[in-house]
Amino acid sequence: MRRKLLSMLVLIMTAVSGAWAGTQATGYFESCTAHHGSIRVKGWAYDPDQPATSIQVHAYIWYGSSVGTTKEERMPAVGINANIERSDVNEAKGITGAHGFDQYIAVPAGTYTVQIFAIDKTGDGNPKIPGTSGNPATYTVTVTDPYNITYDANGGSDAPDAQQKGEFVQINLSAAKPTRDGYVFKEWNTAQDGSGISYAPGAAYTADGDATLYAQWEPIVVVDSGTSGDVSWTLTSDGVMTISGTGAMADYNGYDYPWYSKSDYITSVVIEEGVTTIGKCAFFDCYNLASVSIPASVTSIGASAFSNCGKTATTLTVTIADGSALTTIGSGAFGKTKLTSITLPASVTSIEDYAFYDCSNLATITLNSNPYITDNDVFPAGATVTMNLTANSADGAYWTTFYQENYRFQADANTQVFKVTLYVDQLTMHEVANGIVDKNTAVVLKSTGNPVMTLTTSASSNTDDNNLVGVNDPAGKTSDGTMYVLNNGSNGVGFYKLKSGSKLGVGKAYLTYDGALAPEFLGFGETTSIESLANGQEPTANGPYYDLQGRRVAQPTKGLYIVNGKKVVIK
Repeated sequence: MRRKLLSMLVLIMTAVSGAWAGTQATGYFESCTAHHGSIRVKGWAYDPDQPATSIQVHAYIWYGSSVGTTKEERMPAVGINANIERSDVNEAKGITGAHGFDQYIAVPAGTYTVQIFAIDKTGDGNPKIPGTSGNPATYTVTVTDPYNITYDANGGSDAPDAQQKGEFVQINLSAAKPTRDGYVFKEWNTAQDGSGISYAPGAAYTADGDATLYAQWEPIVVVDSGTSGDVSWTLTSDGVMTISGTGAMADYNGYDYPWYSKSDYITSVVIEEGVTTIGKCAFFDCYNLASVSIPASVTSIGASAFSNCGKTATTLTVTIADGSALTTIGSGAFGKTKLTSITLPASVTSIEDYAFYDCSNLATITLNSNPYITDNDVFPAGATVTMNLTANSADGAYWTTFYQENYRFQADANTQVFKVTLYVDQLTMHEVANGIVDKNTAVVLKSTGNPVMTLTTSASSNTDDNNLVGVNDPAGKTSDGTMYVLNNGSNGVGFYKLKSGSKLGVGKAYLTYDGALAPEFLGFGETTSIESLANGQEPTANGPYYDLQGRRVAQPTKGLYIVNGKKVVIK
């Protein structure tokens, strides 16, 4: 009985194994020949488990006249699609589909040994396939020098480096363009005078043999010109739009700017020093715009000024000159552009709605100030927004205040974040352990260097009370004599009264103290513990009562008060 059961088990296992096991891919490596800078491999391969479906083969090309044993002894495997019609194979094997391969592989001059692996569709193994040279087929070939493709700037400079091309192998010509003063590069040509075959930069190139390609040039001429507000504009045949003069550009509404009919020509915008504003919608929908240069004199970029620009360009690059006076980035100024990164100067005080909306390629935004930022889709999802702040150095640390009305930011690892409460003339600091500043929350930053803040969606870990008030007006806030600002003065680091009429900038924080006995300085310290009193009971510490804003209270009722530096609760 036991023997019978074992026999049945063997039969079952054999049947199951047969059902699961497949057949390895197979094929034939017919030939391998050497050429100028290339090797040609030819044959066929298919997977018997899916005989109508094309598969891949991998060519292993070993350095030297024998097969090695490590990856370092060969080139990376070359994947080849076996998808050429081979009726002879289909007829001989009784299958359908396309299973042939015939490919030239670019290699430097030298001796190589080649094998082909058939890649199985169902994971049954990838065998080396046989051929006329054996099973598995192994061919040793010696490749001669590839062809040289050289570039001649033809009166210009900065010609691309030469390229090598294998015989029967397609390459892409260099995408780099030479330069020539007063001329715009047009194309490459096999003849110096342009009478030969023309090629665009980066174009596919299949011709065999050594060759020299000559740059072809066109003189730069003015295509169009005119005025815009207080300044002038010129568009030249090289695609450069130049804005020059002193004063502001005009504002436009959509497509009514004077260069609209030539907008597709514009690939570069150069704004010269002296221009003070970039007009609303000035370059809206300039699809081919790839670069913008903004001088230090520009103070504002108008709404939708560059919206939808550069759609056909690979990227849009915006460069802002050092010492910039730029304060305002208008609504939608760079919406839906090909920006990948942008750095804004320390002078910026306001970034308006949708400024970088739907810039899907924009990965990094660097702010060198803490401006007012509206809450309407200013930044694209996924972009890293970093804010570099300038702080005051005192007592071995860097101190500043911070406030953002609409966004959460997290301090870098070298920066501590504090909320501050004010009791009469004593300040108490409450550290935010995770360094996150919630929106609409003013804080003090203490750092080992100038603090760095990064946009975040995480919440703060601190729920303590806070008497700090933030400034959200791009123009700053003017003191009425009750504002105290963080400073390092004669009494050390603390909050000093800001002179009436003086201004505190946007993104900063302050304390208010309007009591009759308001001091000139509020220092950091700790008040004593809270004393609980019944209504009408006198505190152990005698003196006048003050509320938490420092105002004297003649007839205190229920609540929290300060008496001679002690917290007193009247129940």
